[in-house]
Amino acid sequence: MISYRPVALADAEAFLALSDRIYPYLVRTPDRLRQLWSGTAPAAHPLMLAAWDGPLMVGWLRARINTWMSEPGVAELRVLVHDDYRGQGIGATLLERGEQHLRDHQARRIYGQALDDAAAARFLTRRGYAIGEPLHYSGLDLTTLSAPAAVPAGVQVTSLREIGPRATYEVDCAASPDEPGQDGSDQVTYDEWVQLIWESETLMTDISMGVVADGQLVSFTMLQADRARGVGYTVFTATLRAHRSRGYARLAKLATFQGAAAAGLTRVYTANHGANPPMLRVNAQLGYQRVATEREVSKALTHPTSEND
Repeated sequence: MISYRPVALADAEAFLALSDRIYPYLVRTPDRLRQLWSGTAPAAHPLMLAAWDGPLMVGWLRARINTWMSEPGVAELRVLVHDDYRGQGIGATLLERGEQHLRDHQARRIYGQALDDAAAARFLTRRGYAIGEPLHYSGLDLTTLSAPAAVPAGVQVTSLREIGPRATYEVDCAASPDEPGQDGSDQVTYDEWVQLIWESETLMTDISMGVVADGQLVSFTMLQADRARGVGYTVFTATLRAHRSRGYARLAKLATFQGAAAAGLTRVYTANHGANPPMLRVNAQLGYQRVATEREVSKALTHPTSEND
């Protein structure tokens, strides 16, 4: 019999067992999950709910207001269901509970991602969701790396650990609004960013590399790693607008990958929005091979009108 209960910090390992079946290319550890879950701002009104078959987590929901966006009432909702338990109403139950929770907290628009397959599309469109742009996941074998890129005169390639969090945060904030996608972050504070991104126990600041031109950080790649598995994931590559089309993103990526290979990683993954052809081209040139595709999904939430209105 399937039971439902809120997710606790102690459930991180059970969640990973479920998530890794669906997303084996993501890099997350139990400690990183507990850090993310406990660090979510109360103003986000986070809800995490799991479906259980005895000790096995077979479904998971996360619903929260995106407090990093200036647009009010925008919320994220994600649902995962174990592949052996699909078609039993678990996803529908979790989705309904998540939507109601977000209505209760005055959300007006939901965004999320779903596997790019016909069954997921049917499930979501029947429930009022629009299927949007693709998000492509790709992997790179670090044993087949390109030769290190030549560093132009007047440019230095330096680890983010040496550069430090403040300069990295400023480039992140300047470049993020140009990144396509639904999950904006135009009002994240420095303290929040440090807590949830810079202090991530999976972020390798010694391997993640930045490009400095004329004394200013202009581009960087952030790499998270699970050293025990020998796998990395680049969570963001950013270049200041005035310094794009100069090969700096490729330079930062290659330097990061050289460091990752030297540290014992054998493979790295990344995700790219389908509406970001420049980065898709860079990654194709580096040798990335596509491993999966998701689709953006969205829905406008309706709120019942009070009889007194």
